[in-house]
Amino acid sequence: MMSLYLSALDTEDSRSLFEQWYIQYRQTMYAVAYGILHNREDSEDAVHQAFMNLAEHFEKARSIPETEIKAYIIIITRNTAINFYRKNKAEAEHVTVLEDDSKTVDVDFFAHIEYDALVKAISELPEKYKDILFLRYLQEFSPKEVSDMLGISAVSVRKRTERAKKLLQAALKGSEVIVS
Repeated sequence: MMSLYLSALDTEDSRSLFEQWYIQYRQTMYAVAYGILHNREDSEDAVHQAFMNLAEHFEKARSIPETEIKAYIIIITRNTAINFYRKNKAEAEHVTVLEDDSKTVDVDFFAHIEYDALVKAISELPEKYKDILFLRYLQEFSPKEVSDMLGISAVSVRKRTERAKKLLQAALKGSEVIVS
């Protein structure tokens, strides 16, 4: 598989850096994809597609500061896995309906939610909120780091975080994913 990715790159320096990213991030990428897809084969396909996207846009990725590349790669993987999820959902013959349970969610609900349920709920939010929550709480970047990565102010990061939490709290209300 690696030779397929490397064949898309022009220089030995580019191939070396890509190989380094592959070795360093493939397990994290798989974990992110599996957290969304809950299926080994689909997760592997999503990671493969994410690497293909990374190879195709390597020059753009290469220009990202080293301290931010992990978040960039994870966002690519997450978006690819979400696309796989949506495609699979559209192709499914039936839809699983979640039961509505009127439990309330604590203000600090991130500490009480199962990881997989949280990733699924975040994946259903609008993109600008998904990125904020994913980077802030799942990848544990500071507001300043997130503002630098996304090219917005730290105030905007905090405001979007607040709005995203409210949307997420509303989405999680009534579900049985609270662990307490």
